[in-house]
Amino acid sequence: MVYQLTLRPPLEPLSGHLRMGEPEGRPDRIVATSTHLVRGGRPWLPVMGEMHFTRYPRAGWREQLLTMRAGGIDVVATYLFWHHHEEHRGAFRFDGNRDLRAFVETAAECGLDAVVRIGPWAHGEARFGGFPDWVQHSGTRTRTDDPAYLDLVRPYYARIGAELDGLHHAQGGPIVAVQIENELYDQPEHLRTLKRMAQEAGITPPLWTATAWGGADLPADEFLPLYAGYPEAPWDDAHPGWARHNRRHFFFTALRDDHTVGADLRRLPSTNAGPDLDRYPYATCELGGGIQVTYHRRPLAPPDDVAALALTKIGSGSTWQGYYMYQGGSHVTDAATTTQESIATGYPNDLPVVSYDFQAPLGEYGQVRPTYRLLRQQHQLLAAAGERLAPMGLVEPADGPRGLDDRETLRWAVRTDGVSGMLFVNTHQPGGETLAAHSGVRFRLDGPAGPLELPVDPVDIPSGAYFAWPFRWPLPGATTPESPTPE
Repeated sequence: MVYQLTLRPPLEPLSGHLRMGEPEGRPDRIVATSTHLVRGGRPWLPVMGEMHFTRYPRAGWREQLLTMRAGGIDVVATYLFWHHHEEHRGAFRFDGNRDLRAFVETAAECGLDAVVRIGPWAHGEARFGGFPDWVQHSGTRTRTDDPAYLDLVRPYYARIGAELDGLHHAQGGPIVAVQIENELYDQPEHLRTLKRMAQEAGITPPLWTATAWGGADLPADEFLPLYAGYPEAPWDDAHPGWARHNRRHFFFTALRDDHTVGADLRRLPSTNAGPDLDRYPYATCELGGGIQVTYHRRPLAPPDDVAALALTKIGSGSTWQGYYMYQGGSHVTDAATTTQESIATGYPNDLPVVSYDFQAPLGEYGQVRPTYRLLRQQHQLLAAAGERLAPMGLVEPADGPRGLDDRETLRWAVRTDGVSGMLFVNTHQPGGETLAAHSGVRFRLDGPAGPLELPVDPVDIPSGAYFAWPFRWPLPGATTPESPTPE
């Protein structure tokens, strides 16, 4: 069987249209175009892993950050849970496991950049989304531009700004981005207000991000919209079997959004169209490095489920590969009130009282899991090829899968500059739903450089496979029959 498609170059990227990024002439300048990130004048494809510093013992930070780095992570992302830092109004805590500055400095010492997700509402399976009780029950219209609510946020942001002073990228520090709020899909002006307040507090990263799933209505050109994709959905209603909508994450597609993530917290289904994706690179912050469990739904996330999903996102065009969680942890237990999110605190599900292991590549107690090793192989590929791959666009075959339940048609796609690129294949899907094997497979890629057929001999692709093949990819020191032998 020969599978065919016609290569085409990606769209010329827009640049200078986003209200973020560093000015010309700055060393190691970070900016974002409409198709990819740029750092020091070169395309940049970061690999980001989430670790919550307040949920892991301070004595183990360095070892775990170094283990993340060894796994191919080059950016660590972390939440601030307001409840952890100002449980009682005006009594800030940034000591011990709550020492944000020490964590970011340690990340830098370990060779990692940092993304700080400052809230004020964070979720992260924390009670009230991390709001302290005095905020949750303040009588203000939280997560809006209610002046009384903003008056509560302003001192908190000011303290965060003080903790991070000197650590932003422009100051020689590791902070390359800051996320405002989380899963806020219907308050674009509030997001703009919070960004302005953060800037007034001295928080000045090169990039600003916001979660965009659920058709989020984000203020145009103010934030990079970041997306999610999980192999399971423990927030889903209790029912037998796998959550059907999670199939979408195992196809190669330009579709970035997943309207089910965070749907358990939205009062009404979102009717927003979401951001104009032609203006932003495809960036992710919550690809499931594992998955949480709840008392009513306790899925397992086998390593191949995680790794196949991750590779499928790369093949679909991801230019910022972000995992949640990458390092598991434990809920804070030294607070005056519980931090458990539960039905009793207004959440649809009961979460564990202590464990936030998340079945992550690095477990709650530092366990190195098989997922770590599988993802590390992909990260090695991105370390070697990410600069060239980042600007490449997605090209899908015309005869691809017919729908979400098509398990017979081969799932494959190409990322290309019009001549060279990578071919991606996935025949793995979770939920006990076996995808078809394919025998005698070759691919024909037509384009301006002429047709290319690969491999030379037909191959059999078994069910459960996921892989990438570079084609016409320049290799340092390599020669072709038409090129001279390097001296």
